[in-house]
Amino acid sequence: MAGRLLDRLKLIIRSELFDVDHVGQDKRRNSAMDETLEDLKSELGQAIAERHNIRKSITTATKAGEEWDTKANQALEHGREDLAKAALTRKHSLDRELTELETQSARLSDLIAALEKLIGGLQSQAPDNQAISAQLAELDALIGRGQAYKQKD
Repeated sequence: MAGRLLDRLKLIIRSELFDVDHVGQDKRRNSAMDETLEDLKSELGQAIAERHNIRKSITTATKAGEEWDTKANQALEHGREDLAKAALTRKHSLDRELTELETQSARLSDLIAALEKLIGGLQSQAPDNQAISAQLAELDALIGRGQAYKQKD
């Protein structure tokens, strides 16, 4: 969803940067820009909510990992190596999940920062064409990293 939205935004911004001489098109372009801006704000809200949920999951997984570590130590104290091994297996599984969640959180933070920067630039009265071009390049890089990340899975 974000990829299509960002591709559409790039197209609109590029048309804004390179085709500002037609007055009739300006109204349509402004309308499309307003619509895209609203879509970006919605996407930003969804990304913030998703990052919040991931951070809650990180907290839960961290606490659960600590509990399994404690259970493993208790099992060893009582001479139950089989239970200790099972507890450590679950802890290692949670550690892998935690690493994945932290990666997702970092990726979302990067996306949120880029969206906030782009939205701020689009809302300004006279956006700097070079700044918008730089933001588009940054979004392209984020999209590329996100696609590479999805392909990696």
